[in-house]
Amino acid sequence: MSHFKGKKVIVTGASSGIGEVTAKEFLTQGAKVILVSRSEEKMRDSFKDFSNESYAIYPFDLSKLEDIESFVDELVKKEGPIDILFNNAGIGSQSYFEDTDLNVFHELMNLDYFSVVYFTKAILNHMIKQGHGHIATNTSVAGLITSRGRTAYSSAKFALHGFFDSLRLEIDKHNIPITLIAPGKVVTKFGDNKLDAQGQPFGDKNIGTPLAIKLSPDIDEKEISKSQLEYVKFLIELNKNNELIKKHETNFKGVGQPLRVVLTGSKFGPGLYDIVISLGKDEVEKRLGKILK
Repeated sequence: MSHFKGKKVIVTGASSGIGEVTAKEFLTQGAKVILVSRSEEKMRDSFKDFSNESYAIYPFDLSKLEDIESFVDELVKKEGPIDILFNNAGIGSQSYFEDTDLNVFHELMNLDYFSVVYFTKAILNHMIKQGHGHIATNTSVAGLITSRGRTAYSSAKFALHGFFDSLRLEIDKHNIPITLIAPGKVVTKFGDNKLDAQGQPFGDKNIGTPLAIKLSPDIDEKEISKSQLEYVKFLIELNKNNELIKKHETNFKGVGQPLRVVLTGSKFGPGLYDIVISLGKDEVEKRLGKILK
């Protein structure tokens, strides 16, 4: 029997991408899924093949922070106790800080950080009263390591990690676990909707434009898998003589951990593929070069 059978799960940003796929997996596992997104039409179309009794649709704009508490209260009143919250809604951005309108920072922090905090606060009050619950959040590898063109996006994602790492300690006594999921590059429409320096959606200019080339001169979308393999081979070659392991006094016998230490400053975190692609080849070589000199 599935662990999720009979559970009530809220998924925000459920109309597309990771949110849509995750919600469908919960449904397949027998959960009752409460779908939250701005587009009612998209949610109805995406989930039309599932039984109407297995999910509920709640159109809502999470950028309206002042309405989140009342929205959650009404939802819980109608649906009953919630077992799992999956915070997934968000928006991306890609531009150099010197070119970026500061309103982009406000928009990113509003949706990617504050809406999550507000929604979590609202549902947490109910979970504490009912004596159980689980809060999961889709963050990003951009909340663990930095890269060019991500000042606004990484700021919001780093903030999420700080918030939830602290909250986890505070609510441990209530038996409400916190789970953070930090994916790297995922092939969805998320990139089409991310904001440029003026706060406009990228659309189909995501790859192949002067801005994209400026940010990632050595990565072509069609060559990402090939590039990842080449980069990892390059890193392994540098590590053949265990120089990195010796320098960082770690007993880890493989390549991953010592290289992660060099590139991010931590023994734990995302995989090498995500680290290398996020940093870019030039930055990887720069950071490794400092250590191996």
